[in-house]
Amino acid sequence: MENTKHTPGPWEVQIGIDPTGFACYFIGRISRPFISRAEEEANARLIAAAPDLLSALEQANEMLKYIGGCQDTVDKASKAISKAKGE
Repeated sequence: MENTKHTPGPWEVQIGIDPTGFACYFIGRISRPFISRAEEEANARLIAAAPDLLSALEQANEMLKYIGGCQDTVDKASKAISKAKGE
């Protein structure tokens, strides 16, 4: 993953309250004062792809459970799925 252009993880979800009193959710990890436009675009593409990535991971994880012998990968995938679903 050294060639990725998005902000490296881990990313976090945080809740804030906007001036009107509504809850706002913030995502991301800003570890430096400036993020390039290319990195912002890469982050946007990653976020837009997230529902498809989650669905593909769920399907792949079910296949790995069926095949067996990949418990470490199944555990990692299950943890990522739970994190994505807020569980």
